[in-house]
Amino acid sequence: MADADDVRRLALALPHVVEIESDGFDFRVADKGFVWSYPERRPGRSRIIRTDIAVLFVGDEAEKQALLLGEPDAFFTAPAYDGTPLVLLRLARVDVERLTELVAGGWASAFTTANRTNAAAANDNRRGAIFRFVGMLLLHFHCVARGARFEQIPAAHCSCRCRAMLVELCRSAASIASRLECANSR
Repeated sequence: MADADDVRRLALALPHVVEIESDGFDFRVADKGFVWSYPERRPGRSRIIRTDIAVLFVGDEAEKQALLLGEPDAFFTAPAYDGTPLVLLRLARVDVERLTELVAGGWASAFTTANRTNAAAANDNRRGAIFRFVGMLLLHFHCVARGARFEQIPAAHCSCRCRAMLVELCRSAASIASRLECANSR
């Protein structure tokens, strides 16, 4: 029979775990919750933090359904958790060994999901920066092609590092263009 102290001990034994201050327990990895006390909501009353029930992040709906169908005495859900990869666990219905598997599994799912989300955001940021850079590059090439000297082109929304790279690219492009003109005139 497991309890809130077992949850705390197991969660804190995992790497990169942060405990959030709460009336019960609340553990996160990479800013993503993976196990916390169930905040039971009752119509017309304030919620009660239930430390005998854990909300557990399971990663996906298929795993959630497998737990609900496979161990209905231990797992259940509530309307607030419909459509989410979260399942409610009656701690008294599992032993510490099973709780260890569940907490570690929740940690792994949350860590993987958070890192996948962070990687996607970083890729979006890099992609956006690349598109802005290419757009400025094309604008600058267009201006240079029309005879403007690079130093005359406004540097709006252009960082010093980006502008230095653009200067070098434009100079290289001008050098290549002049070589092509020389080669074509022969």
